[in-house]
Amino acid sequence: GYVVNNCAPTMPLLPEVFLKLGEVYLMQGNLPAAQDAFERSRALKPDYWPAYDRWVGVLVGLKRYDTARALTEEGLRHSPNEPNLRARLASIRGAATARAGDKPKRAAKPSAASAPAV
Repeated sequence: GYVVNNCAPTMPLLPEVFLKLGEVYLMQGNLPAAQDAFERSRALKPDYWPAYDRWVGVLVGLKRYDTARALTEEGLRHSPNEPNLRARLASIRGAATARAGDKPKRAAKPSAASAPAV
């Protein structure tokens, strides 16, 4: 808290401070505060990929795949060669594909041959 309250926004390590604060909030189960901390980290340094990766992991755990995919793609726009974000995106796409395959199928309509005789 001291660093956040007393440092200039240009302090080079401030994105890391917000990342660590976000992790602390996650350990405390305070998701809104964690989300805010990760957002502040990304706002200060948009190409700081760990701030994307860590929150995307939370979103995946919450099964919010569309939001996780969008945030990962945003991170890749700022850090296009980051292998961790590329791997996240591939796993999110795989989870979304698996989820689409889990949709219940409609029961087939009974054929005339299998209809009960009246």
